[in-house]
Amino acid sequence: MNIIYGILQLPCPETLFAGARRWWQVRDQYDTEGYREHCRMLAKPIITMLKEYQKEGYDVVLIGVDGSPSCGINLSPTSKKWGGPPTLRDEDAWNAEMVNKPGIFMEVLMEEIKKAGLKEPKVIGVGLDLKDAEHWNSEEITNIIAELKEKLSK
Repeated sequence: MNIIYGILQLPCPETLFAGARRWWQVRDQYDTEGYREHCRMLAKPIITMLKEYQKEGYDVVLIGVDGSPSCGINLSPTSKKWGGPPTLRDEDAWNAEMVNKPGIFMEVLMEEIKKAGLKEPKVIGVGLDLKDAEHWNSEEITNIIAELKEKLSK
């Protein structure tokens, strides 16, 4: 039996919404009807692709960016203090609390998948937006690969 894997990078909803030079944000700031509508619009072609993949029997794994206010799977940042004039210092970027909630885009995408009557994909959250992610060593990368292999084997 041949197994074929494909990688599809989802669009970055934050870049498309606010550009690459945006200020840091937490999920509270993106949790607006306007941003959710933006995410629903971005989800439409993804839903179309998922329908096609599932029709053909493909197994889909969604890999999100834990620590992202939009693309986190297991963790996203929150803070009631963030907002108003941008007065945060570099070290303040890591002071937001992480909550066990998906990011807004992942939340909306999963809602749209359910609405379309599709099978929910397997999910993995990779902590690329968590403090000290730039200091990862080979053990963290090996753990991510092992989790991906586990998800694909089920």
